[in-house]
Amino acid sequence: MESCEFLLQKKGTRSWLPIKHRKLKLEAGIYRIVAQSCRANTEVEIRLLHQTFDTPPKRRSHQRDCRTTSEGLMVVVPYTYFKSGYWEVRARSEQDEAEPWQAVIQMQVLPPKMPEAPTPESEQPPPEPALSTPQQAQPAP
Repeated sequence: MESCEFLLQKKGTRSWLPIKHRKLKLEAGIYRIVAQSCRANTEVEIRLLHQTFDTPPKRRSHQRDCRTTSEGLMVVVPYTYFKSGYWEVRARSEQDEAEPWQAVIQMQVLPPKMPEAPTPESEQPPPEPALSTPQQAQPAP
């Protein structure tokens, strides 16, 4: 089995994070995944599976075919909202029957962090007094 290098990018950022371990945790959000393969112009089957944290869990799957470029690049998952749950991305190719390959990434996507709720005014600390500059005494008329 041949290895691919997978890269993950969160929407709104410019950086790509290499997926070094095939099991990872991330916060819910919009991401895309690309891959660099050693094989050029190769048909690849992509399967995306999602299972919710609900009881009983709900499962969804999506499958599509894509092709690596002449440089071996491919978009595995275009920008997609990864909501909380367990996700699995499978990329496989059997175009070369002598050397078929498959790569799997498993992700645990955690719910987005909620901003802290404002505390009621009675629980808030008193405001800091404003610094004032000393005023000069005004002569009385």
